[in-house]
Amino acid sequence: MNSIGTTKTKILGKLTESYASGDKKKMKNIISLLKKNKDFRELYLIYEEIENKYFDDENIAKLYVEEIVPILKEQFIKTIPFINELNEKIGDGEYEKNKLYENLDILLSRRTIHNVDSQLLAKQNLIKHLTTKKEEPEKNEIPLVMNESLFYAVLANNYNVLYENELTDDERNELKEFISISDQEVKTKTEELKEEILGKVSTLLVEDADPTLVQKLEDVKNEVNRMKPTKYNLYKLQQLKTGLI
Repeated sequence: MNSIGTTKTKILGKLTESYASGDKKKMKNIISLLKKNKDFRELYLIYEEIENKYFDDENIAKLYVEEIVPILKEQFIKTIPFINELNEKIGDGEYEKNKLYENLDILLSRRTIHNVDSQLLAKQNLIKHLTTKKEEPEKNEIPLVMNESLFYAVLANNYNVLYENELTDDERNELKEFISISDQEVKTKTEELKEEILGKVSTLLVEDADPTLVQKLEDVKNEVNRMKPTKYNLYKLQQLKTGLI
C-alpha cells in the first residue's frame, strides 16, 4: 500500500525533475492534483511540521507521539484512495529516502503481531528525532549576504511556488543548480568552500587585532567547522564566502 511519506518524497522528486527540465506544465499538474484533497494536504504539511519540531523534554515528546499518531492514522485511512490515485498519476521513480517519513509511515500502518517490533523501533526513532535540536541559522553578526527568497526555496523545497511568483531569472538558475546537485557534489563542494573560508578567516585573524572582530571571526571559524555537507549548509557557505570577500 502507498504511504504518505513515500508519496511525499516521490512528489518532491517529480517536482525537482520537472523544474530541472523546465517542464512547468508537469509541475502545475502535480500541484493541481494536491489541491484536490484537503486531508492529504494536511497530512503532507504535518509531516513537514514534525520534521522541524523540537522538544527539550523527552517525556513531552513521548506524550506528543502518543497523541499525534492516532490522529494521523485516522486521517491517513481517509486518504488511502486518493493516495493510490495520486501514485498512479505521478508514476514511479527512485528517490532518496527520508528516514523520518519511513518511521511515520510505519506508525500509521495497521498493527499486527508481525510488526510490533518495527512499530516500537519507529516510535523510539521518532522520539529521538523530536528531542534532537534542529540546526538553525545562528543569529549573530557574521558577515553574510543572504538572498532570503532563494534561501527559503532551497531550505523548504517550496520552489514550485516561488518559481512562478518570486524568483528572478538569475535566482531560478541558481536554485536549479542547487536542487539538481548530487549528494557527492554537495560533499565535495562543501569541503572546498570550508577550506577556502577557513583560509580567509585565518588571514583576517592575523591581519586584525580588534578584539570584537577577532571574536566574530572565531565564531565564523567554529560554525564552519561544525557544518555538515547538506544543501542548506552549502548555500550558507557560498553566501558566507561572498560576505568575506
